[in-house]
Amino acid sequence: MSLKVIYGKIMLYVDEKGDYMILGDCQKNRWCCFCKNWYDPANKAIKPRVNKNLFDVDKNAKNKCMVKNLMTPALGNCPKFEKKM
Repeated sequence: MSLKVIYGKIMLYVDEKGDYMILGDCQKNRWCCFCKNWYDPANKAIKPRVNKNLFDVDKNAKNKCMVKNLMTPALGNCPKFEKKM
């Protein structure tokens, strides 16, 4: 059984073990994992859901930001965000 928690633009699904999965809307969230400057050519940090805008986001993923030239987390954000989808 899972519990759905909505906090602002973040949806969390928590299972019995306490593990959680983050769902992000690529139209509303300005996270690094949805930015075209975040180097993730295979899009391993996001997995599409049934709804075309919802994605499962790997909360532990880190990749290089091509603008900042630094490793940034998937849930990070910055003012230079550009949609990749």
